[in-house]
Amino acid sequence: MQHMAKTLVKMSIIALPFSLLVGCATTKDLEKVRATAEEARATANQAAATASEAKTMAAQSQECCAEVREGMDRMFRRTMRK
Repeated sequence: MQHMAKTLVKMSIIALPFSLLVGCATTKDLEKVRATAEEARATANQAAATASEAKTMAAQSQECCAEVREGMDRMFRRTMRK
């Protein structure tokens, strides 16, 4: 049992420096992932703003179209009365 405990301690001592190196690489990778996520969020926010603007413009266009149609209908009705 003591032999197994000593072996475990030796393995832990050997593995400790490697686990620290892996931890540093993981932190760097997380920073890259975080930067990518922030960039994606900014792009998504810009796309949402553009879509909102397009929706507003489409609504204005639809309103204009309805006004033109209404005017044409009035003109048609006037010509039919004469």
